[in-house]
Amino acid sequence: EQAAEEYFKAIDERGGIVSAIADGYPQREIAEAAFHYQSQLDSGERIIVGVNAFTEVVDGRSPDVLVIDADVERAQAERIDADAALDMQDARMRSVARAARSIALLRLAGLDAASLDKLEEPDSLKALRTEVARRMPRVDCRTWCSKSWAARASRRPLRI
Repeated sequence: EQAAEEYFKAIDERGGIVSAIADGYPQREIAEAAFHYQSQLDSGERIIVGVNAFTEVVDGRSPDVLVIDADVERAQAERIDADAALDMQDARMRSVARAARSIALLRLAGLDAASLDKLEEPDSLKALRTEVARRMPRVDCRTWCSKSWAARASRRPLRI
C-alpha cells in the first residue's frame, strides 16, 4: 500500500498521468520491474518450480502421464450424458409446471381464452397481471405452488 502511494505521489509530481505518460515514466517503471523480476529468477533469489528450480528429470526419465482407460472414459461420458438428459427433463417439467400454474391462476381469476385474445403486446402481460390481481387479491402463488403435483412428485421445492 505504501509503495502504491509513493507511485501515485511520483505521478502527481510529474504533473499527472498524462504528463507522466508523455515522459515515459510508467513504461520505464514497467521495464525496470520486469528486469528486476527476471534478475531474481536468473540469480535464484526467486524460485519457480519447473522454471528455474527442480527442472531435472529423476532417474533420466519423464514422469508418468496419467492414461485414462477407454472403458472408464466411455462410462464417464455416459454418466455425463445421462445427467444432461435428466437436467433437460427437469427443465421441461418446470416449464410444464409453470404453464399449468399460469393456466390454473387464469381459470381461478375467471379469465377465458376470448378475454386473453383481446390483450395486445407489449402491455398484455402487465394488463393480465393487473386483471388477475384485481380478481384474485387473496391468492398466494407460493402456497399454491408448494401443493402442486411437481413439488409432491419430486419431493423438493419447485422453482418457478
